[in-house]
Amino acid sequence: MKFEIEMNGTMYAFNFGMGFLKAINSRATEKVPNSNYSVNVGAKYLMAQVMSDDVEALCDVLMTANKGENPRLTQKELESYIEDEATDIEALFAQVVDFFGKANATKMVYKEIQSIAEAESKK
Repeated sequence: MKFEIEMNGTMYAFNFGMGFLKAINSRATEKVPNSNYSVNVGAKYLMAQVMSDDVEALCDVLMTANKGENPRLTQKELESYIEDEATDIEALFAQVVDFFGKANATKMVYKEIQSIAEAESKK
């Protein structure tokens, strides 16, 4: 699923589809207990970091989701946008988290993280 965000007067497309999921999932693995297998779980960690307002993780997610899109966002442009005092960083976080909950490829991981967060807050 594609979403758009305007940065510095330019509309950028972000795709939170299977390519995005595979790219971020491959960044961390966990061993399956009592087996010789490992599973890719990077999405859980990176999405949780974004949901915890980690700016570096937000940049990583946006750069990955924009990969292959036109126009292509550069790291320098993104960092300039993030550092700009006029940027509503809280709204940007909320928008990206909203994308996680709407895109089919990320929706189930998003729901899992939400459930864990809710359970933790009740403790």
